[in-house]
Amino acid sequence: MNKKNKDSIRIVGYVGGFLLLGMLLFYFTRKEEQSIEDELGTCATPEQAYQETQKALNLLSTNINSGIESAQHIKEYETTKNKVFKKVK
Repeated sequence: MNKKNKDSIRIVGYVGGFLLLGMLLFYFTRKEEQSIEDELGTCATPEQAYQETQKALNLLSTNINSGIESAQHIKEYETTKNKVFKKVK
């Protein structure tokens, strides 16, 4: 074999090795993600599911209420701005 053929074989070997490494890495990381996804959303008892639902809804309510409070501040700002800068028709 000449030098060009040896270099080609070496390059193909490196590329194949990297592809194999990438596929193995993808396989094992995907397997871990699937096991984590399988554990999500499961509760041992209906009471536990109810409590978790209550927690989630309470968190949602808190966030919505803070958004409503922010919107009220914006409305107050808009009212004050309109009083200061009377709209010219």
